[in-house]
Amino acid sequence: MKKIIHRLTAGVLALLLTFAMTVPAYADEPSGDAWSWSTIEKIAAASPQDNYKALTKGGSDAVYYVPYTNKGVLPFPSALAEAMQVSLQNLLEPGTPEIAMMAVTNLQEGSQKGTARLTFANGETSSQSPSGIYKVMAQLPGKSQKSAYGYVLLNPKTPETAQGVHVRVYDDAVSSAVRPVYQTKTIDVPYSARESRAPFSGDLITYPTAVDALLAARQQNDGLTAVNTYPYQQKSQDAIVADLQIGDKNYIETAQETGNKWRFAVYDRNGNRKQSLIPGVADLYPIQDGDTVIWALTARDFPTTLPSVPDQEKPQEPGALPGNVLDIQRWTGLNRQEVAANVAKSFFADANTAILVNNVAFADAISATNISQGEAPILYTKANQLLPETRKILQTIHPKQVYIMGGTTSVNASVETAVKSLLKGTKVIRIGGRDRYEVNAKAAAVNFPSGITKAVVTTGIVYSDALTATPLAQIQKAPVLLVKPQQVSSFTQGYLRQQGSLNLTLLGGTNSISNAVQKELERLSGNSAVRFDGANRYEVAAKVAKSYFPTATTAMVASGEVFSDALVAAPLSQKLNAPILLVQKTNLGQSIEAYLKSNKAISLLHVLGGENTVASSVLTKLGEFGRPSNTTMPIVR
Repeated sequence: MKKIIHRLTAGVLALLLTFAMTVPAYADEPSGDAWSWSTIEKIAAASPQDNYKALTKGGSDAVYYVPYTNKGVLPFPSALAEAMQVSLQNLLEPGTPEIAMMAVTNLQEGSQKGTARLTFANGETSSQSPSGIYKVMAQLPGKSQKSAYGYVLLNPKTPETAQGVHVRVYDDAVSSAVRPVYQTKTIDVPYSARESRAPFSGDLITYPTAVDALLAARQQNDGLTAVNTYPYQQKSQDAIVADLQIGDKNYIETAQETGNKWRFAVYDRNGNRKQSLIPGVADLYPIQDGDTVIWALTARDFPTTLPSVPDQEKPQEPGALPGNVLDIQRWTGLNRQEVAANVAKSFFADANTAILVNNVAFADAISATNISQGEAPILYTKANQLLPETRKILQTIHPKQVYIMGGTTSVNASVETAVKSLLKGTKVIRIGGRDRYEVNAKAAAVNFPSGITKAVVTTGIVYSDALTATPLAQIQKAPVLLVKPQQVSSFTQGYLRQQGSLNLTLLGGTNSISNAVQKELERLSGNSAVRFDGANRYEVAAKVAKSYFPTATTAMVASGEVFSDALVAAPLSQKLNAPILLVQKTNLGQSIEAYLKSNKAISLLHVLGGENTVASSVLTKLGEFGRPSNTTMPIVR
């Protein structure tokens, strides 16, 4: 058997899968036929410069590891280690079964922290596992969900050269309204060994990747003159690409200042975006014949379908902001649950959690954002029926747990039973209560049980101010609390008493939250509250956007009159850290206009709902602030 294990620092080569940075330990290098597929082990790094190594098996099977982020290093008490649940989830073929892993801890005497040794459970072999990129998912006892701690690659069966590939580079937004700063004609992309791929170079990887596409483009001598990459052993950043030289301009990552970093997306020959992955996987992501590889220096997500390229830059429309490029994407469907499913499919395909809410219970939907935190979609159901659109997206995502908001009057037991039957092995958790305020307090306690320093308070009667509160609460790392116009519920009082001193932000005028309620809230929190009010709900939304999102690059546009589609904006705004701008069906409104004029960074608007909630005339008005693509996102079927 050909031995493909290469010695790296100190003669070790091990797949790292750590839950604690402990004293360095080194695994013996396996020899010949004694090399076993059954064992995966991560050892502690000797120093910040001694990053992650790879464990491989001879023959046609190989396993490679790339760290997820520094968040993948977690200590855990020895008493809990044996109860860890670890598995591998296929990213390129999400429908394939998970690979179960068994964890055994390695603790030094007297230590409370250690490393985990993982083995394939139940005699699992490589031949039983489809090749591709896998997330390493681990769940510690007492945690509600699994978290990703890294990626492994199992025996990719890909050609050594991908033919008929297109490469594009954008300096910010990726849309049909924007020309790329660089693009190739059809090129062939071979595998390229390089320093950045260490320790995966040589015969460990022999197939082209998203990074190889850039390097192949550089060889065309058509404007892309330099591609600088991070060596794995020297850098811990997520991104593998440091900067590009295109013509006489250098495009450098500015993640800390602007949020912009080099990210990639791969589209197949039919123009459909493949599985979205973090930048750090770019050097492992296999590309195929006919793919289009897009690299962008951006903080925003990529479109789900391959954008067209305008023949030339369109002139600014009258009234446009100089240099502003505005892409408008409308999210629509036949009904509110279809809109929610469409958003979930595009932005929450990898979610471990989903939340079910009665499709007419806006207060429960707002309370659900305390659980979502931009990581879980909020989906709609009827009180006595799991709607087909929601059923389908639940099957697609197959979350590890589902929260049901409200008691059995809002979502009865038959729906809960249907979810359990549909999603085998999924944990179903109900957040019930005697009224919306108890549900709200319980939902807040899921992620904010105690010790918070801030909270956003809004009305539990009118959805518009409550909706505006959700992105504000997200950036403040605070829960959204609901109150009655003239009363603070006993459940809200009890929750606040558990927190101690904290700063409150109130959304809405005195008709929504009376002065008496404000005084009671200040008494309970021990501090004066800050109130955002205005002549109407649209002005309140604009004030919040201007105060807390003055340089946002993305914003939500939702109806201030009908909550059906608007509520879908809440979890998406959390995920994208974007304000929610409320509009009338046929009127943009002066407050929102003023915000768009003041924020020259805005380049992407997500419009929630169809023509019946936000008319095309509003989108036309929005188009005066840039060059709109006015893309209607596809309906989920």
